[in-house]
Amino acid sequence: MKRITLSYNGLEYSAIEIEAYKIDKDVTDKNLVYTICDIEFWWDVLERPCMNGDKEANEIDNMIYYYCDSGFCDSEPTEEQVIEYFKKLNL
Repeated sequence: MKRITLSYNGLEYSAIEIEAYKIDKDVTDKNLVYTICDIEFWWDVLERPCMNGDKEANEIDNMIYYYCDSGFCDSEPTEEQVIEYFKKLNL
């Protein structure tokens, strides 16, 4: 797991890159990585540009696997907490 920052139009938000097989039971590729971030990134940054057809905003949205509950990624969860979060979602 790796902590990263997503940015768009000068706004930055916490995000996490995690090996997909750890949070998605259907993934067997050990090299596939998912990006997750808090829902605020969608609400505050991407929603309006995506709805208006902004290509860059749509590309960023498409690279995000899941928008987590408010403040989850920003709270700097451990890898175990991220895995447990997705177990509870049962995706």
